[in-house]
Amino acid sequence: MFSTLLKHLEQQFASFPDLDKVRFVVGLSGGLDSVCLLYLFHHLRSFYPFHLRAIHINHGLSPNALSWRDLCQVLCDSLGISLQVESVQLNRQPRQSLEAVAREARYAALERLTCAGDILVTGHHLTDQMETFLLHLKRGSGLQGLTCMSTLAPWQGDRYLFRPLLRIERKTILQTAQEEGWSWVEDESNQDETFDRNFIRHQVLPVLQERWPGLASAWGRSIDILQTQQSIIDEVTQSDLKIWKDAEHCLNLDAREQLSTARFHNVLREWVKKSVACYPSFSQIQEIERNIIASKADAQASVKIQGYQIRRFSGRLYLLSAQDVQAFSDSVTLVIDQNVPTPVGTVRLSEYEPSEWFIMSEGADQIELRFGGMQERCKPLYRERSQTLKQIWKELSVPPWERPRIPLFFVENVLQCAYGHFQCQIENSFHRNNVKKKYYIHVTKAHSPDKTPDIRGRE
Repeated sequence: MFSTLLKHLEQQFASFPDLDKVRFVVGLSGGLDSVCLLYLFHHLRSFYPFHLRAIHINHGLSPNALSWRDLCQVLCDSLGISLQVESVQLNRQPRQSLEAVAREARYAALERLTCAGDILVTGHHLTDQMETFLLHLKRGSGLQGLTCMSTLAPWQGDRYLFRPLLRIERKTILQTAQEEGWSWVEDESNQDETFDRNFIRHQVLPVLQERWPGLASAWGRSIDILQTQQSIIDEVTQSDLKIWKDAEHCLNLDAREQLSTARFHNVLREWVKKSVACYPSFSQIQEIERNIIASKADAQASVKIQGYQIRRFSGRLYLLSAQDVQAFSDSVTLVIDQNVPTPVGTVRLSEYEPSEWFIMSEGADQIELRFGGMQERCKPLYRERSQTLKQIWKELSVPPWERPRIPLFFVENVLQCAYGHFQCQIENSFHRNNVKKKYYIHVTKAHSPDKTPDIRGRE
């Protein structure tokens, strides 16, 4: 039986063409599945030149947690495998699942303890996959949820998750461990049927498998088919997203007219996921349709998802963080040739460092950086008549949430420059030679916007 598992694992090494450069990190709990995994990788290490180490996470939930840690240490020492042990604190909030909190803490610790390019290996098997399928079915998941776990998947952007036992039933792993005489720990919480997964494991799956002995194998094939179908959908979605995403946080609403509803919703979900790191729920998609897309073009409606806001402007959806919509109202007095901290970053006015944006001043004038001022009037270089800032922002299609964040530079209470957008016509400054000097504006921002407006005045 051990040789069968070895052959199964060895076949999957085809996914790693340069094994001498691969760094496998086994998540070792001390339970049956992870112990089996460690023995398999230890054996294969004699034939393949990959790097191997293990990590044990102590959640502190069991009175036997320290003995589990010790067993893992003894096992790794006997096999000559480096083990790193990490203890985590669980901060469970009301109505939060203990399983979910422990899982989040575990994977957060595993992320801290792994490096870019590492491949985290876990002992998930086919029985786990069946349990996950039923849990997702209970929650009303769609196709993406029912595809469950993948054998190899990107994780945290620059790492991978590898689950080589996903097509192996737990009973096969148990039989192998018994034949080989391995020792492992039994987590007493696995018998607590108040946990949904344990209820499925002890009460639901045995009944189904007694009725249909070949169910596990058929179940695994069905999940493989679902994953294949989901991969096709993902390809179409990524292709659509490439067409309709104007910028990182901007989705062109023409897609709503050009695509079917289902296809547009897939694009919308993936667009949100790229920034928020989670998919919007079915109800959130419906709320976006009802309150934003179906609303009037000038409506200021928004939908909140995980601390972000989705808003509509000028035929586009915007995905905005709390920082993106924070209005500035400060007034900052500037001094020539000094770095001055402001809400938009560090501002410096210099006579000798050329920049596209500037003001005209005698140097001792009252120079201020302000925000807002929608009723302030000015005449941009590209315009023949003066107008209020509110109207100018409409003309330039500047989204409403950006308008209170635009740096406005005043000299003696006269607006001279809307940084990043336009220079103002100041008759006395521009036409009286040698009276005022040009001071260039330099702003060192914490982050740059995705898209700089291209309608601007030139000297």
